[in-house]
Amino acid sequence: MKKVITISRQFCSGGSSIAQILSRTLSIPCYDGALLEKIAEKSGFDSDYIREEGEYSKGLLSMIFSHSGGGGVLSNQEKLWVIQHNIISKLAAKEDCIIVGRCADHILKGKADCLNVFIHANMDFRKERLLASDPDIKADKCVRFLKKKDKSRAAHYNYFTGQIWGEGKNYHLTLDAGKFGVEICAQIIASLYRKDQKNL
Repeated sequence: MKKVITISRQFCSGGSSIAQILSRTLSIPCYDGALLEKIAEKSGFDSDYIREEGEYSKGLLSMIFSHSGGGGVLSNQEKLWVIQHNIISKLAAKEDCIIVGRCADHILKGKADCLNVFIHANMDFRKERLLASDPDIKADKCVRFLKKKDKSRAAHYNYFTGQIWGEGKNYHLTLDAGKFGVEICAQIIASLYRKDQKNL
């Protein structure tokens, strides 16, 4: 059984940066943007569309009403769920790796030896990262934007997994990147990954 690190994260908390550091440190592939490309290739949907619809929803009611409810016809989000479920399962069966987001912690239950991590951070830390990555956003809109992203990400996760996004019991480890920084968080995760490998 392959060893996989799954990283769930609040928006702009540094989860993707941590995953990239881990990939270099542990010399194992990281599937984040690359995973988007694989899903786009399989689905025929544009990668920008997948970036939003494959990990976010506009709320629980929109998820329910977007489902046709008859004839076995799936909504676009449900189609994407099936595709990314299959891709994530195949990647984890193939090699040790890091998978960012997309409910990988839930999808890989019983299919891989996972270290499931949730990254969070205080709002000031996240605002700073958001402003650095998107110069077009207004500073006074940051908090609202971040909360909206988290809300839609949580709705998607909760709907498809039946679990609560960000709830500690769903993960092996939760880390505050605002307090420790992305480098230290990556070091902690890498240390646990290596220790677990030695115990095999």
